[in-house]
Amino acid sequence: MVMRGLIKHILKEETKGNNSDIINLIKTDGLFYAAKLVGGLDNLKKIFKDDPEMVERIENQKGLVEVSWTNDGDDPSIVLPFKIINLGWNRWMSNSWPIVNVIYNENKLTKDENYKFKDFLYDSFNDEASVKVVRLDSNEQSMHKTYVQLGEINGKTAQQNTTDLSRSYDLSDIQDIVETLKA
Repeated sequence: MVMRGLIKHILKEETKGNNSDIINLIKTDGLFYAAKLVGGLDNLKKIFKDDPEMVERIENQKGLVEVSWTNDGDDPSIVLPFKIINLGWNRWMSNSWPIVNVIYNENKLTKDENYKFKDFLYDSFNDEASVKVVRLDSNEQSMHKTYVQLGEINGKTAQQNTTDLSRSYDLSDIQDIVETLKA
């Protein structure tokens, strides 16, 4: 209940044209903490719609990640863009890492290929050695720059099918899918 009151208070301040409290919060606790208080990055962007510098800072929470078949970087591998949607924190709250939304063109793949590729992404991120951060465009404090956690795939929460313990794909499936996506 207290959190809801704080969010309403922050949003009321925003409508009065006074964003200094939110800016101070961003300076002290970071962009993602402030975003969490106002209901996400999209709401934070709406609050600062008249501040191009802040909108650019919010939109620049992105990067590239290389996802490989093995932790040796063996083919198939593909570089995919991502947007940072949140932060994960260690239990001492001293270090954070980006939780990302990985983006690829689903329209290039069939329904079955999309299912297999999403499973491949999920498995690769769980075996974190198969994922390499190529570029991370964020200067948020205490953020680990070489590790990311999968949160979403194309804007939908990433969940592996837990009813089937075997892989839904094999090496040749992923090779074909990667070639299709690269084309």
